[in-house]
Amino acid sequence: MKLSSFGKLITSTYTDKLSINRYTEINNPDGTIGMGIPEEPLYMDVQCRISFKQSDNPESNKEDTNPIYMQVKIFCNSEVDIKKGDILVAQRIGDDGSVLETYNGTANLPFKYVTHQEVLFAEVGDA
Repeated sequence: MKLSSFGKLITSTYTDKLSINRYTEINNPDGTIGMGIPEEPLYMDVQCRISFKQSDNPESNKEDTNPIYMQVKIFCNSEVDIKKGDILVAQRIGDDGSVLETYNGTANLPFKYVTHQEVLFAEVGDA
């Protein structure tokens, strides 16, 4: 059974947006070559679907900090160029086109399927 025809059905659920940044070689002011992230993302406004593999678990025993650790899963077309280590910025988009929430993280190795791909990253920070 060929599953690729189901890809169009899955694509209809992609209501969120994804930007992808990738470290590239840059010329430093002193003439050396280093690694850095360009000012413009490699890809912008990629259609995707944000899901959550693990929700945030706030630590109530800390008085001066409230750490965030949440595993975010991105579903997108299997032809989107995502590599392990890419910096992802995913935006949950509302029905009116407004950005409801933004999630940032470093991509793990993508799982590619005939119909789509799935990429996990961890949203880490402090609330």
